[in-house]
Amino acid sequence: MKRFTNGLLLLSWAWCVSAFALPVCPTVGYYHQCVGKESWPNGNRYAGEFKNNKKHGQGTYTVANGDKYTGEFKDGTFDGQGTYSFANGNQYTGDFKEGKRSGQGVFKRADGSVILGEWRDDLAQGRVLEFAADGTPVLAGIYEKGRLVKAQVVPLNSFPRLLQTPAVQAIIAALTARQAAEEARIAAEAEEKLAQQRAQAEAQRQAEEVRLAAEAAEKAAVQRAQAEAQRQAEEARLAAEAAEKLALERAQAEAQRQAEEARAAAEASEKLALQQAQAAAAAAQADAAAREAAERAQAAQALNQQMEAASATASKPAGVSTATLAIKDCAECPDMVLLPSGSLSMALDKTPDSKSAVVVNVRSFAIGKTEVTQRQWKAIMGDNPSRFVACGLDCPVENVSWKDITQFIRKLNQKTGQNYRLPSEAEWEYAARGGSAADALFADNNAALDEQAWYIANSRKTPRPVAAKKPNAFGLFDLYGNVWEWVEDCFHSSYAGLPADGTAWTATCTTSQRVLRGGSWSDEVGSLRNRGHYAPEVRNLITGFRLARTAP
Repeated sequence: MKRFTNGLLLLSWAWCVSAFALPVCPTVGYYHQCVGKESWPNGNRYAGEFKNNKKHGQGTYTVANGDKYTGEFKDGTFDGQGTYSFANGNQYTGDFKEGKRSGQGVFKRADGSVILGEWRDDLAQGRVLEFAADGTPVLAGIYEKGRLVKAQVVPLNSFPRLLQTPAVQAIIAALTARQAAEEARIAAEAEEKLAQQRAQAEAQRQAEEVRLAAEAAEKAAVQRAQAEAQRQAEEARLAAEAAEKLALERAQAEAQRQAEEARAAAEASEKLALQQAQAAAAAAQADAAAREAAERAQAAQALNQQMEAASATASKPAGVSTATLAIKDCAECPDMVLLPSGSLSMALDKTPDSKSAVVVNVRSFAIGKTEVTQRQWKAIMGDNPSRFVACGLDCPVENVSWKDITQFIRKLNQKTGQNYRLPSEAEWEYAARGGSAADALFADNNAALDEQAWYIANSRKTPRPVAAKKPNAFGLFDLYGNVWEWVEDCFHSSYAGLPADGTAWTATCTTSQRVLRGGSWSDEVGSLRNRGHYAPEVRNLITGFRLARTAP
């Protein structure tokens, strides 16, 4: 085995006619002279010209390890011009003699670097140039037996037969590009210098203009001062000489005094009128507030009457066990359900009789029959931020933050004149239980849960249109699964301190994060009962919301 200067190895093969597989060629006496193929049991193979039962002429020899030679053969071995490609990515193109690199050739390494020069017995011998992969010259000089013995300039045209090889053409292109880049750099420096000179000249011109302007301004100021002094002197002379004008001046002073008194009287009158107008406006506001209070009282009375009538006569949909009152303020507004007041016990371990449980009394309130849909969001906000647009406009809107929802509620309240809001966590829990002390959906058997909730086991990893499952006892859909639902409360690590009246817990907040409930289409069963919490700016494809309204 012969070693090249870069540490790469080239196997010197002893070429001979194998007794195992002769080329298939027409026979002329004892000798073969033809084009054919030959292979060996070790996996090596040859395709090309033969003479006297030996590889001779043009051919390709492939070694079982992946090496490959294409070029001229003589008496069974590499001899003449050819290309040897190594399995490791290295490649030599040039002259061979008796199976070794001898003559002029180009050796290109797998990393793109190139050695160009003269060879003997597989080693660099004579004039040699070496280039990096980007075409940068690395070494040049005289080599003996693969080692540099004398550094000197070696012109690239010393090897005219190699100039047309792809590796040398790439080097020439890189050197040409480098020269062009250097010329461009020099031109850019010259242009920059010229621009600096122009800028300096312009700065000098502007400075001169400023200086001249300052001188002109100073001269004008002196002239004005002189003129003013002359004027004042003339006025003093006229005042001293015109004693008869004293009476006129006194008359003018009296007139000014009277004008000032008139102005003060006008201001006092204007102030009095403004105070009277403000008093009238305050009275009008008080009247409006009184009318609004009366209207709210009438609305509350009517709503209570409707609730009583609904409780007595309402026909309940299948699966709904509690009479509720449906509310809808506008075509694009969500369907709301007015729930009766009630109480519940809340605990983080989901056990109503837990020592950590907190009893909450929830006032009657209205809550969305479904999660707010993409259609409803688009009708109010004019856009659709959802990631699952392909799900359809009846799917819940998602990819909305808590802060995005506050903007939606503000616009909806402006449109309807109502007081829509997010539910408190206690209200959400009360609505989800459907009037039960505990949630029966989470029994040992998930059959009841499958009838009401979209989660990882049945959602096919996507949100679903609202109200596609059965409602709970209050007639509400999708409280568990589909998308997580933002509530008004900020996050607390326990329920100790939770308001007992069911309102949102926004006092004594130790973090800006807000609570989410209900789980989503991507969650396991255990996550549907858990609380979540995110920063109010967070948007993702599993969070949505439903609305609530305070009863009158």
